[in-house]
Amino acid sequence: MTSFKRAAALSAILVVSACGNVSNDEAEQTETGQIQSETLESDLSTEEAADYSVSIDVPSDWYESDKAGFDYQYLWDGNDWDDILAQDFNDQSYDFTGDFFRDLLESNLPDAESITVRDDSAELGGYPAIIIDVTYTTDSYTSLTYVDVDGHLWEFTVNAQTQEGIERGEDINDTATFTP
Repeated sequence: MTSFKRAAALSAILVVSACGNVSNDEAEQTETGQIQSETLESDLSTEEAADYSVSIDVPSDWYESDKAGFDYQYLWDGNDWDDILAQDFNDQSYDFTGDFFRDLLESNLPDAESITVRDDSAELGGYPAIIIDVTYTTDSYTSLTYVDVDGHLWEFTVNAQTQEGIERGEDINDTATFTP
């Protein structure tokens, strides 16, 4: 079975190549009842963009995994394969269009059966977002959400073997709030 996690990591590397370096800042984590809230700090290198942090609500049946170059990575109990990832980029040199990201992914994901821009006028945390769906020949899936936070690019990724996994991961990423 071809690993779509490898492909998702490759897509992240491609976006890094196109847009800049990944920031791996330390995360501060707190627990409140059944929900964890993780605050992630961004180290932005441009004068035009302000420093931002992002918070998400993580249900208790998800656990943190090795970040491996991402701001966070979580998997859900009972399934050690589906995951959610987030990362931010330090460079502003990207075109914030569905075509830009789709073309970047299409030229570098040979195992993808289809790459589709689901929504190029979405919103996440009050900021413009682009959602791209990737289906692999192995019947696994990736959902990539690119968010432009005042000229600073964030990528939220959900990798899953099922549509349930995509929905569960997107529900968590949909709780993202950005704070300057």
